[in-house]
Amino acid sequence: ELPIETRDILKTMLSNGQDLSNMMDGLLNFSRMEADAEPNSFEHINVKDLLGGLELMTQRLIRGRPIQFRINIDEAIETINSDPRKLQQILLQLLTNALKFTEKGAVEVRITTTYVPSGRLLEIAVSDTGIGIDKNDQDIIFDGFRQLDGSSKRRFGGTGVGLSLCSKLAAALGGKISVKSEVGLGSVFSVFLPLTVAAGHSDPTQAAQA
Repeated sequence: ELPIETRDILKTMLSNGQDLSNMMDGLLNFSRMEADAEPNSFEHINVKDLLGGLELMTQRLIRGRPIQFRINIDEAIETINSDPRKLQQILLQLLTNALKFTEKGAVEVRITTTYVPSGRLLEIAVSDTGIGIDKNDQDIIFDGFRQLDGSSKRRFGGTGVGLSLCSKLAAALGGKISVKSEVGLGSVFSVFLPLTVAAGHSDPTQAAQA
């Protein structure tokens, strides 16, 4: 039995330690991607198994806040061919961001397929009902070590490498990441990946930008 004040201090230390560990992991992963030191290891991934572990992590991070977490998967999608470690890093970062900037409402992961002139793509969308991102800022959020303003850094913390890392990881998998957002209404981050691995990893979403 510890005094309430002592328990609060220990909880703060633990939380700060976890934040520091996550920041260091992000920086190390960013450095590896910059040095092209992370070769791809493609394999068949069971989608439900991949999201099962992330769902447990997400429910722990919610910690009783008024946030619903939903997962919607197209019934036709059972397995995907990708690098499980890179894909998990992308989803983990997007979910962590969604929960960081959402005080109430919902966070959802939706996995579907979408058609573009070049073929069929896998789309993984992470949506939230958080603070949203101004349209003028949406072009810079994928730059390394960039945060929208000093007040955001003070309030939410972080190094500004998470979304840049996601962009690099998606490109390494032959895909692309995009964002749709409105201030006060939330954001949707969509990762587009080829359903089959192509040599050279050409950008399969280039036709979808129009």
